[in-house]
Amino acid sequence: MKFNTEALYIEDAYLQSCTAEVLYVVPRGVVLDRTVFYSRGGGQPGDSGTLTRDGGEAVTVIDTCRSPDGGILHVIEEGHTLQTGDEVVATLDWARRYAHMRMHTALHVLSALIRHGVYGGRITANKSWLDFDMPDYPDLEELTARLNEEVEADRPVTCRWITRDELDAQPELVRTMNVEPPPLLFRIRLLEIEGLDLQPCGGTHVKSTAEIGHLAVLKIVNKGKRNRRIYLVFEEDYPAMAAEAELKSQEKLARREERSAQLTAELLEELEKLKDSEAAAPEQDEAAEDEGNGEDNPGAAGRSAAPGAAQNTDGNREREAE
Repeated sequence: MKFNTEALYIEDAYLQSCTAEVLYVVPRGVVLDRTVFYSRGGGQPGDSGTLTRDGGEAVTVIDTCRSPDGGILHVIEEGHTLQTGDEVVATLDWARRYAHMRMHTALHVLSALIRHGVYGGRITANKSWLDFDMPDYPDLEELTARLNEEVEADRPVTCRWITRDELDAQPELVRTMNVEPPPLLFRIRLLEIEGLDLQPCGGTHVKSTAEIGHLAVLKIVNKGKRNRRIYLVFEEDYPAMAAEAELKSQEKLARREERSAQLTAELLEELEKLKDSEAAAPEQDEAAEDEGNGEDNPGAAGRSAAPGAAQNTDGNREREAE
């Protein structure tokens, strides 16, 4: 059976709650007929929040995703008492969702400034990243300054729709290298940052770049020969995030140095064993040579006397013949 959930966030990302009917229930989730909860995808996490039945206790939603039948599944803890047909109020964890909206729009600004293909990315409420197909490293401080120029420009952010044929006629709109809109999707939603960016996107966004707030490039990481991962954070979070990143970097360096010291110690131990083995080899050779010369070797002495014994025997025979 197919269930369709009306995704209210597609037309209005600022809706924070709605009433809805429970279409069906599974032990750890429910599908509603309509929702404000974003279903995770495109690097953006699924929303969290609560579902509250009239007169009942609020049930916590820990994630949101697409169910196999096509509906939007609200993932909840086991032990709930929700039933098919219940009317509930679906309420977002708005602080988390709004942070995702700011971050998602920020990544679009970043991808507009770095004119290279994008392998993929991820959004969280306080740190996000994109992987770019590029061999070089952009200047961190310069990129931060350019990002904040676009934030201060207060560019309008809007969405519009085009057909599949229109998208196919403009392949340059698709910036991601590994992901494209599904082939059977006949209406494509475009996100436009006025004068800066236009590309397909089904995520939630703020209405202007000013709403993003000031940003900082946390770090740029080498993820391959032509893969540079650029991390963004909100400026107010930068000191704590930078300190955390530095701590992790120092811990990683310490682990690497400890491992190097361990490998060196193991190598030196092997060399010492090899040295001792080589030193013992001449002594064994000398002992073998001494044995070959007959010293303290009765068998050898016996063998060396045998020819003389034969000669004496022959001599005796000659005397007997005389």
